[in-house]
Amino acid sequence: MLFAVFHGARPQPAPVAAKPRVHERPWLSHEAMRELVAEDGGPGPLFADLSLGGPPPSKESRTRIAEFAGANGITIDLDVADHELTAIRVRVTFGGCCGYEGADTLGRLLHRTQIYDDCEDCRGTPANDWSGASSDSVAIHGHVEVNKIEVRWEARLTLPELLDRAEAIAGQPRATVRARAGEHWRETATDSVLDVPFLFMNDGYGNRHGLHLAIEHGRIAEVSFELHGEGMDALGDLLRKRWGKPKITDGTWTWRTPGRVITANPEDYHAAFVIRATAPAPSTALARGAATPAPRS
Repeated sequence: MLFAVFHGARPQPAPVAAKPRVHERPWLSHEAMRELVAEDGGPGPLFADLSLGGPPPSKESRTRIAEFAGANGITIDLDVADHELTAIRVRVTFGGCCGYEGADTLGRLLHRTQIYDDCEDCRGTPANDWSGASSDSVAIHGHVEVNKIEVRWEARLTLPELLDRAEAIAGQPRATVRARAGEHWRETATDSVLDVPFLFMNDGYGNRHGLHLAIEHGRIAEVSFELHGEGMDALGDLLRKRWGKPKITDGTWTWRTPGRVITANPEDYHAAFVIRATAPAPSTALARGAATPAPRS
């Protein structure tokens, strides 16, 4: 006897819907970079009708700049405080496996500085945080994190204004200065830093910018900073006019003022300043310069 076994057709698997291919946004073009950044590293033609320290941007300017940012996939913030334009901030992300190359290109336009070790014939390493200044006294502060780059442009302080600010925060409560500083405050491996719009490195090298703060018992006990490339004679004259005749020991100048001990070595190419608070900061008009108010958009 023969038996026949018949098999039905095997069920076919349901078709898998094809995933839509994700296309990465093209990098910011060279032409767009040149709209953002001027030859000297300051704000480019896109911001030609804006003035840092001047009136707030008009509605038309904000709309035009927002349209440019949207078309290029970047973020632009215009910070206003006390009815003045205090800062222009730009954030750009370069996608893909080699996005860092795009960040490096834009960083060069922003006059990214180099860090050099103590060795001969070193090529240097690009700084991830740096400060500079354009030819029209705009302070540049840049930050790079792999394929992301940020720049903040602000009106540059004069040296007397920098000294005012450094003196004012010495002895202040850390929490007060930190709250007012906003994004100008950053923590490093060794200390806290208050970023201020000033060119600390006139020679284009180095990375020690900002006001470096030593905190004791919740207060800013010490403010230190370095100036590279300042004219020695002019710097010495300015300091004498400000604090009077110093006591000079082995190249270090020292002044004692009410609530402060100030030391500096203005005769060195790398002039280092330390302002030590010997009493809490007084509540005077000077304290108004303690920190840049946190900007609002």
